[in-house]
Amino acid sequence: MDLEQVQAESKALQEGPVEPFVAQLKQMCRAAFGMDWTPPAVDAAGMEKLRSYSFLPEAVFAFYETVGGEERLWKQGLYPVERIEPDSSKAASDESQNLIYYKSREGELWAFSNRKCRTPCSGILSDGPGYHLYWMPVQPGQTLHAILVRQVGRMLSQWMPNRVWVKLPSTRQKGHTAYQRAAAQLGLTALNEDGKFGWDYACDEQRGLLMDYLIDRQKKCLVYSATPEALEALEQDFEVVWEKRNGEKILDPATFLQTPPPQTFEEKLDMMREILLGKRRMDLPMEEIEKAEKRLGMVFPEPLRAFYQRFGKGGKLMSTESLHTIYTPKELQTYTVEDEDSDEYEGYTEEELTALGGDLVLAEENQAVWWCRLDRETGEPYLDYGDGERMEMDMGLEGTLLWLLAQQSLGCLANGGDCALEQTPENRAWMEHYFHYLAEGKWEVFVNPERGIIGSRTDENSICIAGRRGTELDKLERDTGLQISYF
Repeated sequence: MDLEQVQAESKALQEGPVEPFVAQLKQMCRAAFGMDWTPPAVDAAGMEKLRSYSFLPEAVFAFYETVGGEERLWKQGLYPVERIEPDSSKAASDESQNLIYYKSREGELWAFSNRKCRTPCSGILSDGPGYHLYWMPVQPGQTLHAILVRQVGRMLSQWMPNRVWVKLPSTRQKGHTAYQRAAAQLGLTALNEDGKFGWDYACDEQRGLLMDYLIDRQKKCLVYSATPEALEALEQDFEVVWEKRNGEKILDPATFLQTPPPQTFEEKLDMMREILLGKRRMDLPMEEIEKAEKRLGMVFPEPLRAFYQRFGKGGKLMSTESLHTIYTPKELQTYTVEDEDSDEYEGYTEEELTALGGDLVLAEENQAVWWCRLDRETGEPYLDYGDGERMEMDMGLEGTLLWLLAQQSLGCLANGGDCALEQTPENRAWMEHYFHYLAEGKWEVFVNPERGIIGSRTDENSICIAGRRGTELDKLERDTGLQISYF
């Protein structure tokens, strides 16, 4: 596709009449806030400044004139129009302007951009924890209207105090997507004409209902309302599971974890091994571990010995087929002066190389972004990002080894994804009903042996989770309210 075609496609995705788009925004807000809702006043000076950016299409102005004055959306991350300003970070180039307008969660920003790329508005760009300060275009092919409707749907669903899972009966209707069928079954207005991106909203302003449909959820959807009565009416026709009533999370004790938590590091390893390998074994005899110790001229710390006794034979679990490379005792190496000219150490100063000393390399990130090393003198693990600095792990060796296994679970187990979950005492309290926490710290590790699920924290606002069976992850979503974005 040449530049002219790209620009033509981008222009088509941001154009179109704004009246239907504005009508959808009003429908959703009335479903959430009541039939008497009208667009609040917007700061006039802020709108004048917004209109001064010539690259913005009319849809952006219509969007802000409709919902930009709604303070309840500000609390969910929408920037008031007077707060919108160009990104001043190092990611902004002289050729592009990124106008930040929405913070969907901590560390995740959205911006209107004039950057030339194959997306709406020449780019609604996203900057999230996984690629911080590297603005990325959203998935090509989505219209600007659809993206903004979806974002307002997300904000409203976060605000609405009542939420249920609705199980949908299986139906087939030629020429209709699963999303369109779900909306029709619930008597809601579909807000996306095709639903081909698998995540969309539908609503009924008269009944005060908002549906969040994600195709991965397999025959169920989330429905929100400002009042519990609106959702109680659905129980007459559908199987409904309450997740939140009047702002309070609802948990069923019958779904809680029943097995006792492991006490020792060895018990934690055994619990993870059962989930990861089932009846298979990767045990390595102690004499093989001692051979590696002799070759390297050191005695491994006891946690590393226990780890290799259970996983030392290697295989898919320890390779990039799962995610990263965790070295077996036969593969373990340390840095020596002979390695100085290797590609791995290109760019290191003599002082930085000396600092590495003879530290053991336990694992390597799949694109060689970091190496997990073990300090030969202290026995403490750290991450080496190739810049001479060491990032200390705050989990100790035991926690680090459990974290490495949790990382591998994302590729080793059949199903997985990530979800937003802030690292707060309140969230920890209810999560402990469903998981044993095996490692603490910024990358805490947790497991549910009954459901065959392993999870770990990505950052202070999100977690990754993986399981042997997709049905168990579905049940976990329903029981806890976690919303998993599947890989």
